[in-house]
Amino acid sequence: MHGYGRDITAYITFDDPSAETWLDSLFDGCALKVFTDAGSGQAASHRRQDVMHQIGTDLHRAEITTCAPPENPREIVPLPEDDE
Repeated sequence: MHGYGRDITAYITFDDPSAETWLDSLFDGCALKVFTDAGSGQAASHRRQDVMHQIGTDLHRAEITTCAPPENPREIVPLPEDDE
């Protein structure tokens, strides 16, 4: 994904692209992964949450996903393995 800042690397992981449950929405069961090289700690965590929120909002507005992200980006909790 591009356009979210030079410090950001983002991609979507697909669990099982051949699953029949994906017939309703391709992105059901997927995970958004966001990484930043803009440091560490709370500032980096907030940066990732902001970008995850922006990407989620963009995908929802484009009707690519069926649900919108929470209004508050701080309610988005990245998975622990995203910090690796």
